[in-house]
Amino acid sequence: MTSPLKAGSPADLLAFVPVQLGFWPENSLVLISMQGKLLRAVLRADLPPVGSNTAETALALSAMISSDVEADAYLGAIYAPAMGDASENASHYRELISDLELALPHELHQMFIVSGGMVLNMAEGSAFSVEEIHSSPMALEFMMMGRGYAPDSTTMIPTAPELPHSDLKILAKVQGAFNEEVDEGVESVKNIWHSCPEVNELDHGGYLILLASVQNRECRDAALATIMSAERIPEGDEDTMAKFLIGSPEVTPDWERAAGFVKVLHNLLTIATGRFRLAPLTMMGVIEWYKGHGTYCNSYLSEALAIDPDYRLAVLMNELNIAGYICPWATTPETAFPGQ
Repeated sequence: MTSPLKAGSPADLLAFVPVQLGFWPENSLVLISMQGKLLRAVLRADLPPVGSNTAETALALSAMISSDVEADAYLGAIYAPAMGDASENASHYRELISDLELALPHELHQMFIVSGGMVLNMAEGSAFSVEEIHSSPMALEFMMMGRGYAPDSTTMIPTAPELPHSDLKILAKVQGAFNEEVDEGVESVKNIWHSCPEVNELDHGGYLILLASVQNRECRDAALATIMSAERIPEGDEDTMAKFLIGSPEVTPDWERAAGFVKVLHNLLTIATGRFRLAPLTMMGVIEWYKGHGTYCNSYLSEALAIDPDYRLAVLMNELNIAGYICPWATTPETAFPGQ
């Protein structure tokens, strides 16, 4: 959610947004917190419908962006459909901006409306092309750094063919071994996931073992904490494991390590069917929440809840996401996801 970068122009400011979100926003309201000239947190929400209570939306967003306590000003952008002569929409957006100015704890320094291939700078009354965002110095710098973004928020979640009977037998046998003695199973899972080889070194049997290892709650949580920790979490240290699971600022996530495991979880979804998909889908959703990517988090959780509306971790994470509760890691530069 946070990244201390400096922007030299409005186009630079807006080039920062999709890289931090991971996609080009549509029908969205985006707020960026600032500290001096440094760009920090990026928060995205769906645009409130025309005719809705914009004051309620402004208050809710203010409460969320205020979690960045070091901010001293804000920038905003409305990504709207092409308005043409739709004066009702324009009036709605002006009302929303006015309510944000009242609700935010610090100055709303600049506000942009991105619509129909053009960008309107509300502070100056000037406009420029969206193409200037894509060719701005910051956009080119991000490109050189290999930090790209998707064209929209649709997450490509892989599907899997029906598991053959031989694989189901392996999964049942391995899962039974992890379930037989929970404490031993948890320690075995921490060992397996901590020493997991690179994604391109795992064979089909290795993926089956990983998939089986996260099918009960205790083992799944141990794997998730292990993914985020640079060091193996000591045996019986439930306090440290809990801190990694909730994204506590008392511990520091290893984002480079997590990136490798995101690929592993993605590949698990290419072989997992039915209820076997619940754990990897929810784990992916939680990792997106750790990053501050609420939209992507929702995509994974929605698919998990479509399989089982009562899958407890997906239910809890979905409630946090809907309430706008941001992972503590995503609110400080020291622990925030560094970007794509």
